[in-house]
Amino acid sequence: MKTVTSSQHYFSRPGKNQQSPTSHHIGLCLRRLREIQGISQSELARRAEINLSYICSVENHPSNISISKLSQLCNAMRVPAWLSLRLAALESERSHLCQKLAESWQGIRPDLKPLTWQVADLAD
Repeated sequence: MKTVTSSQHYFSRPGKNQQSPTSHHIGLCLRRLREIQGISQSELARRAEINLSYICSVENHPSNISISKLSQLCNAMRVPAWLSLRLAALESERSHLCQKLAESWQGIRPDLKPLTWQVADLAD
């Protein structure tokens, strides 16, 4: 069995069953990190010296974000950029697993409505 170091895990290509983070997941994680710190979008825009509309776009709509912009936003929140990417990858994987779980339940109980899962649902 091959041992994988943490840096290999964070920066390697996703395996067959591993999901790569999408721009949606990156934006979602940036919003959560900002909200956890109690920073408004306006304040983050000021700190990062980035246009407010760009931050709104990244957080709310799937859009491509450059590494330099991601780095600026993370630096403004005092969060390592690799952490935001790792959180986005985990969110992408969680979302994929929840979708697979919902599909498997549909196979067992076709009378059930499609399920939607939230992180809060799993935490309780």
